[in-house]
Amino acid sequence: MIDESQGAPTPKMSPPASGGDQTRIGYRLQVLSTEHMSLLATRTLTWNEIFTRSSMFLSALSGALVALALVAQATALGAALAIHAHWNKNPLPADIIQLKHYAVKNTLVL
Repeated sequence: MIDESQGAPTPKMSPPASGGDQTRIGYRLQVLSTEHMSLLATRTLTWNEIFTRSSMFLSALSGALVALALVAQATALGAALAIHAHWNKNPLPADIIQLKHYAVKNTLVL
């Protein structure tokens, strides 16, 4: 039913038809199923977000570990530190890593 006495049509809810209790049960089931589907969608979105974030974190963590292993192999610093404790009782020197400074020329070649 539509009430047009105010100018703009506004829908009105009519009472349940002759079904009585059966119609009320149908309305309740409809509301429950709609709520259930909404909760399922929310749960799915939450799980997707959690697994996406955890996979990004594990990818970054494994990449950092691989980079650390490559640096340790390239510099042989890990082997030097492991061997040092067995054959030398002196403490590690403060300048175990020597840095070289390079200057960059500001020349533009065309």
